[in-house]
Order: sequence, then structure tokens, then C-alpha cells
Amino acid sequence: MSTKKPSPLRQLADLISASVDKIDAIFEEKGLEYPDLFTPIDPTSASEVAARDPGVLQAAAFAIAACSQLGAMLHAPAIALNQLALS
Repeated sequence: MSTKKPSPLRQLADLISASVDKIDAIFEEKGLEYPDLFTPIDPTSASEVAARDPGVLQAAAFAIAACSQLGAMLHAPAIALNQLALS
């Protein structure tokens, strides 16, 4: 009986999800919410300081890399070349 290995797309999606889970857990432990794009940046706020936590930075780096790779895999080559030519 063989177990089917998850597709590369699923593996990347799972890595993104696991990274977000790790970030959420760190922020939940601190009783904070991750900074969003709609709140002015205050580098001294507790949320911004927590966003620079080494565990958060590592999880964010994994999520960002996986998002980039997932986007590249899902993007049709002809469309990508067309967008690159027009930029």
C-alpha cells in the first residue's frame, strides 16, 4: 500500500499555513495582533516589536519564500513573459 505524496502546490500551501500558524501562536501568546497594512507604522508599538521577534521573522521568511514560489508555479509562462515585456 503506497501513500500518495502531496503535490508541490499542496506542500507550498501547507508551508505557508504552518508559517502563519506559528506567527499567530507567537502573537496570541503575547496577547497581540500582527500589524496590518491599514494601521500607521509605530516602530515602538508592542505589535511592531513582536513582529521583529526572531521566531516571527523566520516564519515570515518561510511564508514569503513559499508565496513567491507558489505564485511562480501557478503563473502561466506566457502571461508572465507578457507582463515582463510590458513592465
